[in-house]
Amino acid sequence: MTNFEARKNKGQQLQNQLIAFLSKNQIDFLYSGYERMTGSKNAGKNIKYKNDKTSLFIRHYPDISLISKQSILIEVKNSSGIEKLCYENYISLRNDLGLNVLLFLRNMKLCRIENLKFKKAWPTCPKTKIKIPIIDDVWLSPRLLDKDDYYKYINAYKNTSSGSTFAFIDFDETEFIDLGKLLLLNQQQETP
Repeated sequence: MTNFEARKNKGQQLQNQLIAFLSKNQIDFLYSGYERMTGSKNAGKNIKYKNDKTSLFIRHYPDISLISKQSILIEVKNSSGIEKLCYENYISLRNDLGLNVLLFLRNMKLCRIENLKFKKAWPTCPKTKIKIPIIDDVWLSPRLLDKDDYYKYINAYKNTSSGSTFAFIDFDETEFIDLGKLLLLNQQQETP
């Protein structure tokens, strides 16, 4: 099993825990992430390399849609970080369209996308000792490295990093919501 497959399996396990909770508590949901969409053989592979707004919207659409008095989109993230394009899509869904977007994170808690906090980026990568370009104090951007440093960085992380611009989630400063708050969905009008 590759490192990517292992990371994907961890994410699937976290999603399975959320689905088990929703099913046990009879909270209606739909799978909604592009990984669940069906279509032509190459579409799922090809969309990973498209960066137009529509492709980014499809690629970074949240994994689960809760259907209740007030529907909610939930993205399952079993990692310590989030890609910038992914975050920007979720925050746009919230800010531009007024949608309810939550993250379900590896600490088994929910977070409103607008309440997500990031750690200040480290000046030098601890594994490679390479100075990674930083955007807005939090976003690490390995793809802005020169070619040799980029490959050194990618190899150090044994392909567990895509090299995309990302930030580390600050689990201490982020405001979390207990999963049990979803039980209130069918009883109230507002998102927990």
